[in-house]
Amino acid sequence: MTVQILDSIALWDGTRGVILTPLGFGAGVVEENDLPDRIALALEGSTALQRGYVAHWEIRGRELWLVAVHGRLRLTDGQPLPAEWVRGDLRIGIGSPPGKLHDAYFGNYQSQIRLEVDEGLVETAWRMERLL
Repeated sequence: MTVQILDSIALWDGTRGVILTPLGFGAGVVEENDLPDRIALALEGSTALQRGYVAHWEIRGRELWLVAVHGRLRLTDGQPLPAEWVRGDLRIGIGSPPGKLHDAYFGNYQSQIRLEVDEGLVETAWRMERLL
């Protein structure tokens, strides 16, 4: 399996990679980006980006927002919106990625931030340290 390019998320202290990708989209949030002037992502046709897009997320207070989508998809209205459809745990790598790309994709960072999200709201957040 080819290691996939991660989505990004802006947290309280900077932008990081979302280890679990993709988070998915609610109904009507994105559409095909077939505009003739669209800029293709460098790796859009690569096995490292099989989904054909990269999403950019942000935490604003306790809310998870979808800020932008680049590649073969785009935001339908072109404006950031609260990601009220997202439920579950988000894992975000902290620090430099491990030496091997597979380790980064599978979450083997020295530390992680884990967010428990319900209907787009962060219910709990904690930092996990890798002890081994």
